[in-house]
This record gives sequence, C-alpha cells and structure tokens, in this order.
Amino acid sequence: MKWILIILFLPVFTYSQVFVSYSYGVKEEECPIIGTPCGGESEIEYEGIDYQIIEISNRCWFAENLNIGVRINGSVTQTDNSTIEKYCYNDNEDSCTVYGGLYQWDEAMQYVKTDSAQGICPSGWHVASYNEYTTLGVCIGGMDNAGGKLKEVGLTHWTTPNTGAINSYGFTALAGGLYAYSFLYVREKITMWTSTSAGKPATIMIIDHNASKLDEGNWAKTIGGSVRCIKDL
Repeated sequence: MKWILIILFLPVFTYSQVFVSYSYGVKEEECPIIGTPCGGESEIEYEGIDYQIIEISNRCWFAENLNIGVRINGSVTQTDNSTIEKYCYNDNEDSCTVYGGLYQWDEAMQYVKTDSAQGICPSGWHVASYNEYTTLGVCIGGMDNAGGKLKEVGLTHWTTPNTGAINSYGFTALAGGLYAYSFLYVREKITMWTSTSAGKPATIMIIDHNASKLDEGNWAKTIGGSVRCIKDL
C-alpha cells in the first residue's frame, strides 16, 4: 500500500499582513515640489494643545499623532454622541500625552464615510486619505523606504532595531500601537487610520519597528488606531 502525504499550509494572521490592493495614483516624477502649504507656520493650536506641523512635497501635515477627546477604557465602544472619545494605551492618560489617542475608525471620522472628511481634525484639515499617504510615500522616494524616512530616530519610542529610521522630514512617527480587544504593539508599530473605507473595513497605514516600509492594511473599523491630519487643498 502506498501512502500519500498531504500537507496543508494555513495562513497565519498578523495585523500587518492584511493588505489592500490599490495602485498608487502618482509617479515620483509627478510629485509637487513648489509651494508653502503651511503658510510659514510651524505649529497649530487645537483644543488647547499645540501641534507641530510640517511641509512634505507641497502638503501640510501634522507632525504628531492627534490627541483630542475624553479618555474611555478600551473595553468600552466609542459611540456617536456629543463627545469625542479616545483610548489611551493601557487605559493610561499619560500614554496619550506621548503617543496620541487611539480611535475607532467611525469615531475618527465623526461618523461620516466620505473620503478626506474632516473627522476629528481641526477646521481646514482632514483625516489623511489612502491616496494622500501613498502620494506622500511615493514622493519621498517610494513606499519601501518611506516608513524609515517618517519614523523618529532612536529607541525612546521604538523597539530595537527601528529599521531604517532617519526622520528625514520631521514627520516623527511614534509607535503608539493599537487597540484590538486589548492594547498591542506599543513601541513596535504605528497604525494610522486613513479616511478611505473599502466597504466594511477601512484602510490603515502601518510602520513597523523592524521594517522601513510604509505598509497598508484593510482592518475592522472597531480597531483603535492613531490619526494624522493633513491640511485641505
């Protein structure tokens, strides 16, 4: 009797392996390089906090994760009410002071599903879209190296090896982790919601401590992630 060995390869799920398949909407040679999108300003005051702002490829970005709202425990769902709610890593307000708040997608968007909606960003700004993030990545030299160019240098807010981190433009991405039924990956990943929804999931941008890529994922909107604002055109 002959025996046939059948080996099944089952996928192992990790948050950074669920990718969205989009084509980037800009080529590097098409990147804008002229203009002063921040109007010469280096910071903006929003709800009592001064945020650093920066120019990258003719767009004006927050150089910090947004930290707005009232902290609620991670075990409580953020809801559509008159209060902006946030999670702080390990339910500790001090974590929000360092890394910014973590928001479920609907809360970040203030329950509007339009790409590039203002959401919880200040007036004249909006939650950065997938196309705006990928344009950023392409225009600073390509998605494979963009994460390193956006990450804070060193190991204060990142776990070793913090691959490729050079913070070329002052974006200063800090690894604030995420919330998905528990708090995960602080000092290992930054997860930045986009305003782009691919149906029930939404698109999120990911930078990891052991990679220099700017990656993308298609995640459940109930996950808590960071938010970066970009100035309206």
